[in-house]
Amino acid sequence: MMSRAFFVFLTASVLAFAQYNQEKDIQMLNYVGSLSERIKDSRKNPYELHLLRDEIMNDVDVLGIKPITKHLLEKYQKNIVEFTLLSRQEERMQFIIDNKKAEAINQSIPDPQALIGLALSNPNPYLLVANVGTMIARSISSYKSAMASAEMEELKMKWELEDKRYKVFEKQSLEAWAYRVDVTNESDISKSLNEKVIQNFFKITKDDKKGRLLEELENSETAALYTGAHYQPYYLALAEAYYSNGNWEKCVQAYKEYEKNPVRLFTIDHSAAKVLLKVIDAGTKYLPDEEKIAFIKDYNNKLIKESSKDEWELRYFAGLNYMNLVSLDVTNRKIHLKEAFKIFRSNIAELSSRQDSLLAKFILPIDKNIPNDLSDEKKKIQKKLFKIEEKERKYKTLPLDKALLTNMEMAFAIAKLDKSLMNEWNEYILKRLLETSLTNMHLRKKYGLKIANFNEVTFNGKELELPISFVSDSIKIDLIVTYDSGKKYTFSNVKRKSITVNRPDDDDLFYDQSKNEFIDQLRDFKVILNLDINPYGIDFDKVPSVEFSMTAHDEEIRILLVKKKGEFKIPLIGKNIYVVNTKQ
Repeated sequence: MMSRAFFVFLTASVLAFAQYNQEKDIQMLNYVGSLSERIKDSRKNPYELHLLRDEIMNDVDVLGIKPITKHLLEKYQKNIVEFTLLSRQEERMQFIIDNKKAEAINQSIPDPQALIGLALSNPNPYLLVANVGTMIARSISSYKSAMASAEMEELKMKWELEDKRYKVFEKQSLEAWAYRVDVTNESDISKSLNEKVIQNFFKITKDDKKGRLLEELENSETAALYTGAHYQPYYLALAEAYYSNGNWEKCVQAYKEYEKNPVRLFTIDHSAAKVLLKVIDAGTKYLPDEEKIAFIKDYNNKLIKESSKDEWELRYFAGLNYMNLVSLDVTNRKIHLKEAFKIFRSNIAELSSRQDSLLAKFILPIDKNIPNDLSDEKKKIQKKLFKIEEKERKYKTLPLDKALLTNMEMAFAIAKLDKSLMNEWNEYILKRLLETSLTNMHLRKKYGLKIANFNEVTFNGKELELPISFVSDSIKIDLIVTYDSGKKYTFSNVKRKSITVNRPDDDDLFYDQSKNEFIDQLRDFKVILNLDINPYGIDFDKVPSVEFSMTAHDEEIRILLVKKKGEFKIPLIGKNIYVVNTKQ
């Protein structure tokens, strides 16, 4: 009896394993077909192509992958690289063509010196008009000819690029077809979808101009086709369509159908994570409170699992879901607060390194090295780009990663609700994550960071010169004037005519990322704000001192300046820079 039972068990196990492998082959066939279409759709978008290649290399579960599948995915990666290079080539080509068109306009403009010469040498006005008319006609003809030449060259280059793209994609279609034939015959599969059916799916989900996507997906023939072939993207598209139409319960049900798939192709399922945001929101809209708590916990854990650390926006929503649980599940309020804080802290760690890179790029001199193998024309274009960048640097304030600020706001708000979290904020986040990332004075004060002693501030009645860390795009400036008589006048929201950044000489700058030395160097960056003072009619000869109030990010910084040799400067004695918290 035992041997018979064991035999039955073994047979069942073998059949189950075979069925699982067949299901995995079906899913991989569907994925490969979808991937081919996604590569085609993204063929002109280097960023999307990069994401697709990253997905193949890092997200596809390589455990138990067949050699034939590995070989095909390697080919797809090469195709992605080819499409990326062609896209970059097209961008460079477009830049060159645009410059040629601009050059055509410049060449066709009549020479002003020649026009003056005509006027001096032709006292007869009718003859002058005739000559000028001929010159303009020639210019127009020259312009048309040059533009036609540039446009023909543009058309020719675009045709060549499209031909190259077509060849790559045709090769890819043949590779996908050969793969489908081999796997279908090897595994005895009849349920997978062909290229045409997958293309149709992408068409109906991508082009929903009339809002008929849900109708298309619910169509009995469509549903039977995609569910019969176990095409998982169908369920995700259906969940999103239900969400867009306000069918909350059906949205959740569609995602649960997606979850029934026993085969997992990815280590991290990014497509599922993006839909999970909507699924969780849908669940909170119709489930009773007692079910809602368990539902949010369960699916929020899945959202975190299916998103990587650099996908801060997905994790940000996961943190918000925990904040929702704080209000729903009062008993476990502290637990949910800590989970939310943990997520925002992780995002801050990810984004503070991005802020470091922004500051490093801001500090570093422009790299003006031009490869020797470029043509003379391309070298001229590159030099023009350097000049544009140099000009932009004269009025740019310190860069601030808005995503970092958003996550800091949430983490700081949570920390204020729990003393233990506030201790962690002070000890861990400030010292290890933000100390080198935040240089803005207003933000450093707001979040409890040490403020350096800046004392080089001057004002000449029009221009206010101060360290760059005082200034941000959102800054509001008020001017408080004290006359000899003792009377004080406040002028609110003084407008800025211009802003100029005085950078140190490039030779004096250096940056070592391992030592985080950019804060020390930023102290040498000065900003000159040209203020619109004229409308106020201030007689600065009768003013011994001025005070500037600068507000940004809910923090006010005040600077007191006294007149010395016709210019307002920081006094040597007394408290001259102080901060007032304006938050209610």
